[in-house]
Amino acid sequence: MASLALLVVAVTLSGCGSRDASSQTLALVNGQPITETMWRTALMATKVVTGTTLSAQTSAQRSEVQSLVQQQVVVDYALDHRLLTRQQGTRQASAYIERTLRPRYHGHLSLVLKNANLSATAFREYVANQMILKDVFLWVTKSVPKVSQRAIAQYYGDHPGQFTTPTTVEVRHILVKTRRQAVALLDQIHRGASFSALAARYSLDASSAQAGGSLGFIERGQASGLLPNFYRTMDTLKRGQYGIAHTRLGYHIIEVQAVKPGSEAVLSQVQPIIAVELTTSEKASRFDAWAKKIQRAAKVKILKP
Repeated sequence: MASLALLVVAVTLSGCGSRDASSQTLALVNGQPITETMWRTALMATKVVTGTTLSAQTSAQRSEVQSLVQQQVVVDYALDHRLLTRQQGTRQASAYIERTLRPRYHGHLSLVLKNANLSATAFREYVANQMILKDVFLWVTKSVPKVSQRAIAQYYGDHPGQFTTPTTVEVRHILVKTRRQAVALLDQIHRGASFSALAARYSLDASSAQAGGSLGFIERGQASGLLPNFYRTMDTLKRGQYGIAHTRLGYHIIEVQAVKPGSEAVLSQVQPIIAVELTTSEKASRFDAWAKKIQRAAKVKILKP
């Protein structure tokens, strides 16, 4: 089930989309139906707001419906206990749509909604429910204490590999069409010719040629973002060594100019990051436990799938 704490990927609640009598009922929450139409509306609205594409496959439907159910219970509780009103959620939704979503889509939000088969009313209700969820989350987790220095240090010690920077290498290359040309240029380099001058004159990679063929400091392996044959050859080279690699672009003369070993960040550097991570995790756990508790007290029935 999607975590309610991760509101940026939350799906909609009741009231999102019309209650189409012909739409199959997937669940009942306190006597109110969650229909297939509402579920599909939730999928599309989530994509518009967060960019997250939720699966429309039957295999994924059950967990998504369970998330809808839990969120419906949360909203019902919030409104019944007057934590906030529907009108407050709607006002927050209108502000969010105008200040965040409409600029994001460069004024074309209406067209985006039309292409997603969403009415403006249904979409506004969706966003209003997200605002209610956000406020309830803040209310439930407001008493989560500040993370202690001891907890931060413990986490740092337990996750040594999480706070290291990888080894990087400074690389430059010359790209040519044929191996024969690559071998000839490499021979010139070995005899003292300027790599930078040859790159500027012969390299087919215009983006690096004027910089003497430099690609700067990059990670080794796939993390380099380079073509496989390029980084495989590069990974075999030590500082000051050359190699030739064949890729779909042609033949590359590669030089590793320098190697910068990876390093481990000291605790003081990553302390704020760890504090945020631990606080976020604790809030998520606190909210999830609370939501499950109130769901047990609600009248819930999952019908489909």
